[in-house]
Amino acid sequence: DREEVALRLLDAEGNLLASFGPGPTAQLVFTLTQDGAYAIEAETPGGGAPVAVSAQVVPPRLIDLGDTVANVDLGVNGWRFDGERGQYVVLSVTTDPTLDATLRLIDDAGNELELNDDFDGRNPRIEQLLPEDGPYFLEVGWLSPPGPYTLATTVDPPAPIALGDTVQHAPAGSRDVWQFD
Repeated sequence: DREEVALRLLDAEGNLLASFGPGPTAQLVFTLTQDGAYAIEAETPGGGAPVAVSAQVVPPRLIDLGDTVANVDLGVNGWRFDGERGQYVVLSVTTDPTLDATLRLIDDAGNELELNDDFDGRNPRIEQLLPEDGPYFLEVGWLSPPGPYTLATTVDPPAPIALGDTVQHAPAGSRDVWQFD
């Protein structure tokens, strides 16, 4: 049996940025949008054997909106795309049904815009109207041991609606966006 470990990422002031665990395969993935000093805390709640902790910087891979990348390697968790204010994006991860992935959307300032887990079974999906022009970041995380996955990105333009018009909304569990001038 592996020793259970909990990980925490802190900024230079000691503020908690992210945590994971405890679990036998703790892996903490976090997008750092600013230079600076950071700390990693590891705790083994049950005591026991020492655990190995490592940190690495992995630049996010570029993905164009509208692209799908299948069978992504286990070490690729960070993605970057360029978006435009008012774009309605649909971002999704599909993986083996025994695995449990999460998906987080972050703006250029490091603000989390949305975090999703279990939209479709254990597969996450984010639907977001982008607030600004610029780069956005995606993090694929795991609540289970990691595995290969497919990342899909689409742009779904809002439908036009005139002031005073009435439209039908799709069934429960879906989201529609309309735009008017």
